Amino acid sequence: LSLSLSLIFCRGSNSLQSSSSSDGKPNLNKWTKTLAKFTNQQLPAIKRAKALQNFLCDANPVEQECFFSESAYNRHTFNVVLGAMYEYGGSEGDAVLEDVFAIMKILETLMLRNRANIAKRWQAGGITQLIKELLVYNNRHEIRDRGVVLLLTFIDILGPACDQS
Repeated sequence: LSLSLSLIFCRGSNSLQSSSSSDGKPNLNKWTKTLAKFTNQQLPAIKRAKALQNFLCDANPVEQECFFSESAYNRHTFNVVLGAMYEYGGSEGDAVLEDVFAIMKILETLMLRNRANIAKRWQAGGITQLIKELLVYNNRHEIRDRGVVLLLTFIDILGPACDQS
């Protein structure tokens, strides 16, 4: 819960438009509850990922920027993405596929919003391992296709660091 309070303090008055009630006052409980689910380590990673997905879908760009500027949220986000992907493991079906795509989008957003940290190889081993898992031949081609997009994004972010290795 303390993590969600930092997001509330980061918001400017004009960034609360998407979370305002009908009387124009900010509805801070909406984000507090959503982010409390996201940070609750007692919940399975899949439920935590869905709470994060709901936040990212509903939050405006300023709120997302505040969220991703918190290093504690970045650690939580990466751990939830990793955990959820492994929880889905060998699951099949179109509903699962959509959830996996949503988690992959969260990872892509995390990488793009934290270019500086990723370029310094923050979580590089975990990201590399996850991308390897996505590119396995036994996965559906849709997952492999999006895995390639993540790989190219990762390589682009690492940029010069890749050339030096």
